[in-house]
Amino acid sequence: EVIRVDVYSASGRRVRTLVDGWRPAGRYTVSFDTGRGAARLGSGVYFVSLTAGGVKRNAALGTSSASLPSTGAVT
Repeated sequence: EVIRVDVYSASGRRVRTLVDGWRPAGRYTVSFDTGRGAARLGSGVYFVSLTAGGVKRNAALGTSSASLPSTGAVT
């Protein structure tokens, strides 16, 4: 199936695409790194959108400058 995992800012802007492509059926873990230098995302709440096989799931993800890299998972 084609899988897509995107991360959005609180304002609705897509800030990262973590997965975009075909994957066989199964369970996966995806890490979210807030980045380094100028590309680094600030602390706050982000939203993760997972689309697979016509099904879409959304979840909130909080980041903190005290815990780099920040990771999260949508299951």
